[in-house]
Amino acid sequence: MPSPVSSDLVDFNTLAVRMLQSADLLARRLRSRLVEEIEGYRLVDPDNVVAELAVNIRVVLTSCLPDAPPPPEEALAEAEIRGADRERLGVPLEDVLRGWRIGFELAFDHARTLAHELDLRSEPVLDYTRMLLRAFDLYTSAIATGHRRAELDMAVVSNERQNRLVRQLLLHDGSAADSLKHLKALGLDSYGQWQAFCTENLNDDTRTAVNRWIQPSHPSGTPAGVASVVDQHVIGFLARTPPKPPALIALGAEVTREELPESLRQAQRVHNAARAAGWSRGVVTIDDLGIRVAVHDDRDVSEVMLRRYIDPVTQTRSGAAVLETVWHYFNAGQQVDRTAEAMFVHANTVRYRLRRFEELTATDLRDGWVIANVVWALIRQNPTLRPGLDR
Repeated sequence: MPSPVSSDLVDFNTLAVRMLQSADLLARRLRSRLVEEIEGYRLVDPDNVVAELAVNIRVVLTSCLPDAPPPPEEALAEAEIRGADRERLGVPLEDVLRGWRIGFELAFDHARTLAHELDLRSEPVLDYTRMLLRAFDLYTSAIATGHRRAELDMAVVSNERQNRLVRQLLLHDGSAADSLKHLKALGLDSYGQWQAFCTENLNDDTRTAVNRWIQPSHPSGTPAGVASVVDQHVIGFLARTPPKPPALIALGAEVTREELPESLRQAQRVHNAARAAGWSRGVVTIDDLGIRVAVHDDRDVSEVMLRRYIDPVTQTRSGAAVLETVWHYFNAGQQVDRTAEAMFVHANTVRYRLRRFEELTATDLRDGWVIANVVWALIRQNPTLRPGLDR
């Protein structure tokens, strides 16, 4: 970098040289601050950190010497490599950038202390600070570039590995030996219990959101599972279910690795039924939906149920009110008074509508088999119906 315009180059040179001589001291101070304030740096070997920080600081401070040339390309390339190494160690970019900000604060404070001890003029101190800030910006930018490139490279490799693994285990596309290798590479237990999952790939952000959802909260942790885009869905499998799902996540049965295709089949059935029922977010299983999954899938039975129990009623003028009353009646434990209270009508109105349903369908609502069939028909007619008097 060009030397600053200063009325006292001697003071500037004195400060720059003394700062460079303090590189090891600043590295130790910076290491202590990083470990204390940034969790990601606690995962890195402390001796390696101090040595690397000393090199980084020395390179930066050397570029602040009077008449020092601009940082050579190889120095910036080395900074990019260090940024990439941080990504591979699991240190997030925001932690890396925060670390460099802390480094600048320490260097700035130390420069002020030296200026006070050496009784230096304020003008050369300001000039040195400007050069110090410019140098830190250059190296921070290079490290961020390396970190982002490594992040993209690792994401591509991870996505390719996940895509192959999902196809191998869920779609029988590949060898078992390869799947074991990929599971091990991801740090996952190949002999554990898994649940396949399925969600609709609504847009380009869905895969990203699901990947974030299954990633470990700690850099040294293992992911909760694996995901891949197949056709119009994001599918995968989980060893555990993380909180706060980003979309409607349908889970299949908990199975061994070899049984994952069957778990996926169940997850897809659950997802389709849940979407039809109006679910838009959250984790849902076949236990949550129960009969709804069969109602959604079995069209033959559903058509018979609709013809038998729904069509005769909807052909009348008051058919909608009659069907609504029957649904509330079932939810009220077949108690007329509770049904009337929930619907804000008179109990006699409820009795009349129930009798009307029985007349139109030639059924007896006290018969358990009739109740089962009518519930099937009502859910098929309106999949968004929910149990409970408050729905």
